[in-house]
Amino acid sequence: MGGKTMSPRKPPSPLYAALTLPEMPAQALAFRRPELRGKAFVLIEQKETDHKTRILSVSPGAGELGIHPGMPLFILGRRFPRLLCLPRDLAAESALRETLAAWLQTLTPAAEVQPRRILADLTGTPLARRFGDWRDLAAELHAQAHRLGMTQVTVGAAATRIAAQILARLVRPDGARACLPGDEAKTLAPLSPDCLPHLSPAAREFLAKLQINRLDAITALGRQDLIARLGREGEALHCMAAGMDLEATASKRPALQVETVLAGDEIDEEKLRQAMRLTVDKLAFALRNRGEMGAAADRLQVSLVYGDGRTAARTIGLPRATSAFHALEPPVLLAFHALYQRRLALRCLRLRVSDPIAASGQTDLFDDAHALRQQALGEAITRIRRKGSFEAIGNGSLLR
Repeated sequence: MGGKTMSPRKPPSPLYAALTLPEMPAQALAFRRPELRGKAFVLIEQKETDHKTRILSVSPGAGELGIHPGMPLFILGRRFPRLLCLPRDLAAESALRETLAAWLQTLTPAAEVQPRRILADLTGTPLARRFGDWRDLAAELHAQAHRLGMTQVTVGAAATRIAAQILARLVRPDGARACLPGDEAKTLAPLSPDCLPHLSPAAREFLAKLQINRLDAITALGRQDLIARLGREGEALHCMAAGMDLEATASKRPALQVETVLAGDEIDEEKLRQAMRLTVDKLAFALRNRGEMGAAADRLQVSLVYGDGRTAARTIGLPRATSAFHALEPPVLLAFHALYQRRLALRCLRLRVSDPIAASGQTDLFDDAHALRQQALGEAITRIRRKGSFEAIGNGSLLR
């Protein structure tokens, strides 16, 4: 054959987009209650009569008045006695996260939605191919988020996760910024270390002692010197300052989280058990619905959010990786009973898998007939829910 040899297609450049929602609790309430949009209001978690109560979140209008989270409520009452003060609404926040997750699913299957931050892998997606200039792509994501109903959103786009996150932090409270591939270190060089996320107090104190006020001064110290002084965080600090992802971070799969927000603060233990089992069912479905083959969990975090806003959490290991409701339920309920010690009303139940494992599609060699039947039932329920929604069919196991 005399035809030309086809050269292998060049893989697409990695592309990540980080989105943050400043004052997410206030945005979520305005998203759920359109009559609040454009108004100045604040959110609190404790009682208004408690002199220790502080402001949790503020709307853009309240922010323009100089009001900020953490301000004591009694000071607000003196300065702005007529300003609208509302309780936090966890159900609204959950609904907003679900809306954001549904939107992102139209753009990429690899997106992680956290309470105040979104990280999406857009590598090779139609959106990435549509925009040759990543600045235009970031601007489009910003515009789409506003059309969706967000009042303030920041977008950063870059070839690494950390660079995208830093860029999103730079344009607060509202805006978009992108970095071209290969320009990460040059773009970040003049920035202050204050823009780096997740630094420990010890690392910040170390930088302050050396009077380091630019990220390129951090990289100039050298990786080995930083590791010698700060251990593993030194390596992370060097990578972040250069706009590079740590290998372990880069290979980590997006986390998976589900929650059940109760209709009202609940203290009845049997109702809470049922709500916890419903949350397990949501997790089993989310795992099976992850990717083409589904996913499984070998560790997960159980969190209880009390009516006063405090959270109790515990991470549990599973005997083996699974996505089956009947295998997830017993250890989760054990963790629930171990955590629920305050005997105060609960507001929200949450399950989180930090690193879902890709499922192989193979059954376990030691599964008995009952386990195989449960697995087949779970797969059938998942198929029906994929066609409609999670609520399309109930799990009979929840009725006992």
